[in-house]
Amino acid sequence: KATHLLCAIAGDTDLTASAIAREGLGLVETKGAKFADFSELVEMIIPDGDHATAASSIPTFWDFSAKGKAVTVKCLLRSYLDDFHGEDEEAFRSFMDVLTKCLASKDIYTKNEDLLDSCSEALSICLQESPVACSMIKSSSLSMGVLDIRNLVMSASSSKARRFLADSFGSVLMDGSRFVGQWYNVVS
Repeated sequence: KATHLLCAIAGDTDLTASAIAREGLGLVETKGAKFADFSELVEMIIPDGDHATAASSIPTFWDFSAKGKAVTVKCLLRSYLDDFHGEDEEAFRSFMDVLTKCLASKDIYTKNEDLLDSCSEALSICLQESPVACSMIKSSSLSMGVLDIRNLVMSASSSKARRFLADSFGSVLMDGSRFVGQWYNVVS
């Protein structure tokens, strides 16, 4: 629960509170930073159905500010990588779903550049590290598919996000075994 609250506070407008929360999350260069278990963190921050029930008083990912969401994505990614790519496929699917929903949102391109950059970077890393992530994108079981990523490479407002999205697109294409003859349609 502490990690969950720190993610929410990290997006606070008070710079001191935000900095302390980031340090507590291990996102600032601190020695010996420990990360929460990926599956537990996802379960706490991204409950089933992506939205908290009315009975829950604890904010969820979708209740966080844009900066809080960006920090949360970074924290979840670090936890995923620290947890040897997590063993819980359902938690990973929830994380990928959050990434693609954020990237598919039209609001992200005008006023949430930190979130755009964080989600693009996380998507790129997940697609490089996990064949499961590539298959989720290719199967169109998420909010974005291969063509959506291709289109975002050119339309994203942040050059950092465009680089990560281009890397994401390349990672999906490099796994050519699943495309079998569809390269031309995807690339053109």
